[in-house]
Amino acid sequence: MAFHATFRFIVSSADQVDMLRRLLFAQRGGFSNRTPTIGLRRRNISTSIFGYTISGTPKHVKQPGQAGSERNGLFGGAREGLGIGIVILLSIHIFFDHGYNWTGTWGPSMLPTLNASGTSVIVSKWYRRGRGIQVGDIVSYKHPIQGEMTTIKRVIGMPGDFVLRDTPGKGDGTMIQVPVGHCWTVGDNLAASRDSRMYGPVPLALIKGKVVAIWNDWLEMPQPVHNALRDYNNDIEDAQDTAIMSKGG
Repeated sequence: MAFHATFRFIVSSADQVDMLRRLLFAQRGGFSNRTPTIGLRRRNISTSIFGYTISGTPKHVKQPGQAGSERNGLFGGAREGLGIGIVILLSIHIFFDHGYNWTGTWGPSMLPTLNASGTSVIVSKWYRRGRGIQVGDIVSYKHPIQGEMTTIKRVIGMPGDFVLRDTPGKGDGTMIQVPVGHCWTVGDNLAASRDSRMYGPVPLALIKGKVVAIWNDWLEMPQPVHNALRDYNNDIEDAQDTAIMSKGG
């Protein structure tokens, strides 16, 4: 208990003497069997005695709002933890719903690129609805007939491209043009694939994403997927440019 005194003016009063006596006894733990004087034990003490202003607070009395501060600290920590948990859950949701996801594959339609079973792929949803898709990309899309099924095939035609309607070496060799807002997909294993040759062009809006990595073994790192058709076209263009430069030289 801290007291501070400020000289004011000398006033002698029996009541002030009694107040000082009660104040000193209260500080020393006195008056154990008596009702505490209002203003001495429950709130700050401030009085003028013999020309001095004396004020203080008993040590055992809690300051106003101290209990509320402790409760606020407890609930504040709980609210902070809840907020962090919500942020983490939202981040996970956004990552898997708008970023990347991985899924297992089955079936022989994409052999030898993807195994018939035991292969997982990482799909980038940045390319959903056909954004940035090019000929040669492997895409994951909602089956145009069996809506509950997700299919993984390779794109061989984009809007405006002409593609062979039937399997090479079969049919009458009819070429069709891919309509606007669609793409033409086939499996790498043509003999075991059901693709655009059966159900026609696939709407770009059904594309969920592009396969960017293949994961065949959990003990190994995922292997990035390269667009073989695009690399082949680039090699042809490079060869043509080299030939033109050689003739010019």
